[in-house]
Formats: sequence, structure tokens, C-alpha cells
Amino acid sequence: MKKFLAKEFIWFVVAFILAFPLGLLFLWLIGFTSDTTVITDEDTSMLTNLYILGLILGFIGVYIARFVGASISLLTIPPPAEG
Repeated sequence: MKKFLAKEFIWFVVAFILAFPLGLLFLWLIGFTSDTTVITDEDTSMLTNLYILGLILGFIGVYIARFVGASISLLTIPPPAEG
């Protein structure tokens, strides 16, 4: 059980760290960069909310990718040979 909790904690930290650049990538994908948009003071509140949304989506996305990868690796392990 300790090994499972340690593994989950490591994945939590990895997902948390990866969520920050994924949040910025989310803003870039929807077109809010300083190169393409003039950002005013009124836009900063909206951009903050969009960045937080990107953080949450990135965090959830890393966990979903982890679960899909774990499921595929579990399903592709050949059964033990009988005999």
C-alpha cells in the first residue's frame, strides 16, 4: 500500500508541474499571446480565469493519459504460462 501511495504522489506532483506549461499552451492555442493580442487591464481577469481553466484541464489530461497508459500496459501483459 505504501508503494501505491508513493507512486500516486509522484504522479500528482508530475501532473501538477506539467499543468503550468499546459495552461500556457492552452492560452496559446486559443490565441491569447502577447504577439497576437494587445492585453489590457480588463483582459487580465479573463486571462487569469482562462489560465486556471487550462491548468485544470492540463492536470486532468495528464491523469487521463496516465490511466490510459497504465490500462494499456496492464492489458498487453501476456498471461502466465500454465504447466
